[in-house]
Amino acid sequence: MKAGHDARVVQSPAQDDPAPLTISKKTTPPRGGIAVWAVAAAVLSSFLFGYQTIVLNTCANLIAVELQWCDSDWRSDCSRSNFYIGLVNASVYLGAAFGAYFYGRPRVF
Repeated sequence: MKAGHDARVVQSPAQDDPAPLTISKKTTPPRGGIAVWAVAAAVLSSFLFGYQTIVLNTCANLIAVELQWCDSDWRSDCSRSNFYIGLVNASVYLGAAFGAYFYGRPRVF
C-alpha cells in the first residue's frame, strides 16, 4: 500500500443473510453503571486528597508548636518535629486505606 492512500474494507451483506444488521439512531448510553460510580469516587477522593494535604500542611507547624515537639513555645522546625509531622500525615492516609479496606465489599463489581 502506498503512503497517503486510505484503505477501506467494504463488506457486502451475505447472499443467504435475510436481514443485514442495522444501527438504530435511538440508542442511549446506560446510566448509573459502574463507570459513573468509579468517576464519582475518583472525583471525591481527589478532592479529599487535596483538602487533607492543604489542611495538614497549613496547620502542621501549629501542631508542632502546640505539642512542643521542638521543646520550645515558638519553634516548629527541628528534625523531631519533621519526623512527627510526617508520621501524622502518613497515619491519616493509612487510616483512610484501612477504613476503605474494611468498609469495602468483598466483591469487585
